Amino acid sequence: MRQLYKFCTSFQVELRGHYSAQRIESLNKYWHSTSNLRALLITAMSPLPCLIIIAIVDCVPLAPPEAGSRANWVFWGRDCVSIALMTRVVLEEIRIVVPCLHMTPTQANMISIISSTTTIAFMIMLANSIGFPLPFALVVGIPGWAVVVVGNFAFCFGRALRQNEVLRRKVINFISVINCPVILVFVYPVYLYGFAHLESFTQSIYVGLLTFIKLSARNWMSYFLGTKFDLMSQMMIFNVDVFNVVYVSSSVQNSKSIVTTFIMIALDAVLAYVSTSDVGSLMRTSSYYQP
Repeated sequence: MRQLYKFCTSFQVELRGHYSAQRIESLNKYWHSTSNLRALLITAMSPLPCLIIIAIVDCVPLAPPEAGSRANWVFWGRDCVSIALMTRVVLEEIRIVVPCLHMTPTQANMISIISSTTTIAFMIMLANSIGFPLPFALVVGIPGWAVVVVGNFAFCFGRALRQNEVLRRKVINFISVINCPVILVFVYPVYLYGFAHLESFTQSIYVGLLTFIKLSARNWMSYFLGTKFDLMSQMMIFNVDVFNVVYVSSSVQNSKSIVTTFIMIALDAVLAYVSTSDVGSLMRTSSYYQP
């Protein structure tokens, strides 16, 4: 039983690593200098800019799909804005994870604009050849987007990466981290297709793959983040957990049995309980040195 317990805990990323002394000291200062009301307001209002941007993008009226690709120029413009914002988020992550790259906000903005416009041009070309709306547009557009981003990245930082092996290794590790949500874009639709074409009893067994995919993705990101434990939580929440929640809800909508729905909810509840219990046990066994 002890060996089984060790094997199971080896996959729990929340048990790995530690917070830096600077992170704990910053938390301690924030805890003693910030009122509960201010912390509550920041927590409640932080998602508002994202929600406002999404609402503005979705409120733009679109032409009917039957009108074709050219008539839906607003649709392509909306996609261009969305891709630019997502690219900017990825580049902001690399600015945080690899600060020694010295990427400026101007460089990040230019790469985002160039990659989004080029990707949309590529997707419009495909839509004119295949048909509109473009099937699996996100999946089809990712390879073109990746090529453009890598090309721009090589143009801006190629010399520094060739001359600095440590910097090159850090960037490669970050790319491996970002590859995780990119691969999930392909994995989850395949999972959902299989789930929707199964009978109710088989769905109840098949749903366990969601947990396996989530744990695999979290361990993948944990491995390539290495010792950057301070960044691990937010990277996993935004790149793994959010993806998982979206496809859990899609699976619930396609479920053919209430039992399958309860199993999905129970699996999520068990994982959440295990994670919070692990964090609680670590807090009880850890100590903070106060000089």
